[in-house]
Amino acid sequence: MTGYEQIWGVAEDKEGHTVTIETSTNGVVTDLAESNGIKKGAKAVMSAYLMPVPTFAYIVRSTYERGGQDLLIDGIIRHASEHKISAYEHKGYVARINSTAAYYKANRDCLNPEIWEELFMQKDAPISTKVKDEVPVQYKETAEVKNSLIANGCEIRGRVENSILFRGVKVGKGAVVKDSILMQRCDIQDGARVENIICDKNVIITKNRWLKGVESFPYIVTKNARI
Repeated sequence: MTGYEQIWGVAEDKEGHTVTIETSTNGVVTDLAESNGIKKGAKAVMSAYLMPVPTFAYIVRSTYERGGQDLLIDGIIRHASEHKISAYEHKGYVARINSTAAYYKANRDCLNPEIWEELFMQKDAPISTKVKDEVPVQYKETAEVKNSLIANGCEIRGRVENSILFRGVKVGKGAVVKDSILMQRCDIQDGARVENIICDKNVIITKNRWLKGVESFPYIVTKNARI
């Protein structure tokens, strides 16, 4: 069997659990190993695989019978010597989301036009999803927006900077949203200010309330909260 694993060359030292990979010059995998960190230039597995159905079923069954829970670590690595595994190198943008800070950074990476276009505008690799059309964004006379992604259905009366707003978010007059991620139907009322914040759905930040996190540890507001 030939399996394919997407790999990527790490641009900087990174912490956190991952699986590194070594390959020969023709792309054949020569080693797979767990790691609690990864050095710049190393190859990390992206956990995308292509294999025959019978092989997949055998690995899953074998992993389950031995009490394993991770397909790669408890299954593929355990059976690597039984198969020929080839690797495909992915050279584009990659985000490893394994923490709140990583989620926050990956979302804000999309504010970079080059990354956004690579992820969402490739004609040969379109993203298909359920369509939820709403009216276009309404930018009122007092609105001020800079370097942000704002979904349809939003209503902006305040200032939005370096942020991502999901569908139907409202930003009131005199309100400031900076370096934040606001999910569906959040309401930032008049005079409120949020910075380095992740708001789940339907959050209401009441008038003149200020909330602030830090880039390395964004403040999280849970779904349906009213502050």
